[in-house]
Amino acid sequence: MKNTYTREEIDCMMDQIGMLMDDHGWRCEDGHWLTDAELVNWTDEMVIEAYERYERSRWHPAL
Repeated sequence: MKNTYTREEIDCMMDQIGMLMDDHGWRCEDGHWLTDAELVNWTDEMVIEAYERYERSRWHPAL
């Protein structure tokens, strides 16, 4: 993935994660379901990492 993202791209990633949460839920690495209250406190780095992991899983789903 890219090394740098614009503010607009990061905001878009955050919006897409929010939509995925609303539609399907978002399970964190520790197994709990992400809440809106937690998502708004994520750093840009956390958003990018989660979004890139999601994008990779779309192209290479676990078997």
